[in-house]
Amino acid sequence: CCFNHMLSLPSKDGVSYPLFKFQKLIFDILEQNQNVWVKKARGLGLTTFILRYLAWKIFFSSELDHKSIYIISGNDNKSNDKADLILKKLFEKKFPTLKLESRFTDLWLKKTRIKILDPTDIIDFAAYDIAYLFIDDADFLEPSEQIKLEQAISLCSIKSNCRTIMVSTPNQRGGLFEKIENDETSGYTKLKLDYRYGIGTFYDGKFNRN
Repeated sequence: CCFNHMLSLPSKDGVSYPLFKFQKLIFDILEQNQNVWVKKARGLGLTTFILRYLAWKIFFSSELDHKSIYIISGNDNKSNDKADLILKKLFEKKFPTLKLESRFTDLWLKKTRIKILDPTDIIDFAAYDIAYLFIDDADFLEPSEQIKLEQAISLCSIKSNCRTIMVSTPNQRGGLFEKIENDETSGYTKLKLDYRYGIGTFYDGKFNRN
């Protein structure tokens, strides 16, 4: 909460929002588990929340010093741009003169490297220094990309013992996202956030009346 206020509260359509109870639930699950799987409704601000969480981990401890965070989005190329933009905008309001060390899809915060990957580069991220792997819109990856992703996650867990955060709205049957959902031995802690979590929080009055 204090970190959010230090940066300025997240906003949507010009409205600033506090930390909601369901976000505290997400925070606790991320803190307490190695691998987290989240099926969500649209518009709940999960991308922004998780990127803020990772930024908080970087700045308020040395746990991620000299480590890497890899981010991949499964929607389209603009999703990768979105992650980069959100990270950079975190600091614009309260720290307008701050210039982040950034080159293309590599971003450095303190001593942590953040690498934003295109889905076609999935097989390349089986590195030894990965602390977190954040897969956004995971169910929107192409079938061939999901196969590569599953292989790469397995390699990462062996090589670097990284934490995996997989988030998506549901998109297609029979993919990796659904496979994990139905596998009781997957090793993922699972959280489902349907549209009701948006009522009284992020969804506007027009949605609520409908």
